[in-house]
Amino acid sequence: MMMRRRIEVLCLQEIRWRGNKSRFVNGYQIVCGEGDGLRNGVAVVLSPRISKYLVEVKRVNERLKKVILDIEGESICIISAYAPQTGLDKRTKEEFYAKASEMVERLNPEDTVVLAGDWNGHVGKAPEIFGDYSVHGGKERREDRYGGV
Repeated sequence: MMMRRRIEVLCLQEIRWRGNKSRFVNGYQIVCGEGDGLRNGVAVVLSPRISKYLVEVKRVNERLKKVILDIEGESICIISAYAPQTGLDKRTKEEFYAKASEMVERLNPEDTVVLAGDWNGHVGKAPEIFGDYSVHGGKERREDRYGGV
């Protein structure tokens, strides 16, 4: 699919591969996370054309990974993330967002940053903004949820 659609970089979530080594499949480099092979893994897939620019991989945990590319002197940081789901405890969520925030804060401000992933987020909880519903919540039509927006 990446070849057919000419996709150079693809961030994946919910992968279930064990280990933390890169793998090559049909010339594409799959930079895996520290997954246990059971859940929560993330990966970044690089095309053969782009993988030669890979200069750094930082695996924070099974849910966060950073790859840095140096393309013609420009540093590009790609972060693949898989946030904890709604049903998980507050501590797990807070730890994830703290690590993600720390990762972003440590980036070079001159770098181009791509932040991709499944954030499992619900936007808006304050009633004065969105009423009793988050963007993902409720069964009402969008018009009903957001006052005709």
